[in-house]
Amino acid sequence: SNRYVNDYREIVCSVCGANTLESIYTTEIDKNTITGIKYPFRSKNVIIPSMVMNGNSAGKMIKENIYTIYNEAFASTMSDNGVYNVTIFDGIINIGNGAFRNCTALKSVELGADVGNIGVEAFDGCDILENIYTSQSNIRYSSVNGVLYNKNKSVLMIYPVAKSRASYTVDSECKELSSYAFANNEALSSLNLVNTKIMNRNAIINCPALTTIIAPNLERLYPSAITGTKFAENNADVILGKVVYRKTSAGEIVELDE
Repeated sequence: SNRYVNDYREIVCSVCGANTLESIYTTEIDKNTITGIKYPFRSKNVIIPSMVMNGNSAGKMIKENIYTIYNEAFASTMSDNGVYNVTIFDGIINIGNGAFRNCTALKSVELGADVGNIGVEAFDGCDILENIYTSQSNIRYSSVNGVLYNKNKSVLMIYPVAKSRASYTVDSECKELSSYAFANNEALSSLNLVNTKIMNRNAIINCPALTTIIAPNLERLYPSAITGTKFAENNADVILGKVVYRKTSAGEIVELDE
């Protein structure tokens, strides 16, 4: 089908024949961007294709490549009583800010080979998200047991919010925690950072059960890198790696001496 709905053109998915996605909404200005989707879906295994069929002015159906999932394109969908798994096909490059925000029934995501940019808080509010997988041929990201790293595992990007392990040891190649690497996880109580040297702002935030952080090689901890944890509750000094820090009454970790 091919008709106008408000500001969007409704296009039936050419890959799944509308069996998985009923329709994809793309902007008329940029036909290569998914801006929304018809909900509810017919299947809990949601496939996001990188190509759709679109009618031209002569009424002929032509292929349109999809490269981008727009900001908040899927926000607050996948929030019913089901459990959803999303597969993003090869060819899609960008996942926008908050693209899957508040998809509270989203359990796993598989990134295609070409995903190279994940926006801010793309999976914020995905309360049961346990695993983010990647294609082995993805040149930007890798996944270790469902935890998202950059390709060479030097940066931990996202530890999914619903991971149920009480303790976690980062990959030995990990040298840096990105902002919001560990966010809103209620199960994690012990974290071993092994060879990690840098923790960015809000790297560990709102992980209330976290009492133990082992970071023997830490060299740089940015302001507000650790907040909202039991580890940061008491007002006392602590040594993380090569630097002395103070736990403040505001629940933050601040650097005292280099």
